[in-house]
Amino acid sequence: MDRITLTMKMAQIRASLRPLRKISRLDLGTMISEPLRYDGLREGLASLPLPELLTIRGKKLTIPTNLNDFCDNVTYGQKIFFQRPEENEYGIVLRFISGYFYPLFSGKEWDENRALKFGSFVLRSKVLEVYPVALHLVTLMGQLAEREVKLLERKPTSEERQAGIDKLSLFSDLSSILFLQESFRCSWDEVLGKPYNDCLVRFMYQKEQNAYAERLSEIYRKQQSKK
Repeated sequence: MDRITLTMKMAQIRASLRPLRKISRLDLGTMISEPLRYDGLREGLASLPLPELLTIRGKKLTIPTNLNDFCDNVTYGQKIFFQRPEENEYGIVLRFISGYFYPLFSGKEWDENRALKFGSFVLRSKVLEVYPVALHLVTLMGQLAEREVKLLERKPTSEERQAGIDKLSLFSDLSSILFLQESFRCSWDEVLGKPYNDCLVRFMYQKEQNAYAERLSEIYRKQQSKK
């Protein structure tokens, strides 16, 4: 057995000898760092009711109650932040709590790097509050994605599919930000700080403009064919 493996084994043994923390005092960081002792709590934590408020470093923060409340309080940058993949459930919990509550906690504009640093405060927050709130935010984000599909999805034509339009989906975030930059006439960073609802309205308007242009073009084409 090499030294690194031996050190890890000794650390696990020392951890197993420490008394378990009461669930009421257990923080997210401890739960993540000692998975063998606390991993079994995840299912029970996920089924807990939402707390009235989320406490992070002594500050009481309001939890969004529904999709409209969620959308009213996030920027386009936060929406993109939430969509990034994580390796495990703990990463998802940390991402959603840090991403949603950083601006509310700090009173500052959205900043991804600062939100990630804010995660150190989240790690010291109680799992009894953090876990159910995070999974609630995940649910709301799923509802947001479903609503976007209903409002913005347009089925590609056979010609577009033949041309390989599916490949453009790999760059959907990039194309969306470039569109918003042009629409708002602002910088990349300013787009990320725009309220999500304002961005959604721009996308919906552009969709209707495109649909109108397609209908008008079809009318002209039919008129030309009759001549």
